[in-house]
Amino acid sequence: MAYVLGICPQLALISPELKAEEMVELLKVGSGWEELSVSRLEEIVQSMIVSSLKSKEGKEDIHQPLKPEGFDEALTKLKERFA
Repeated sequence: MAYVLGICPQLALISPELKAEEMVELLKVGSGWEELSVSRLEEIVQSMIVSSLKSKEGKEDIHQPLKPEGFDEALTKLKERFA
């Protein structure tokens, strides 16, 4: 969620102030979108991830030396989760 909002995910993990509820409150104040909720934001983020994964289907894999350790496993888990 943090990454999609332009917030460093590592910073979000180590900062107790950056929980989903607080991010939603910041978005409400900044955008005036009062009906936004954590569940709605999670739906938006999941939709973006699904769209991103679908747009990559059928394209070439990343060249092996550039692929980080565990990339294939993480991508497979993401596809399973959001399929």
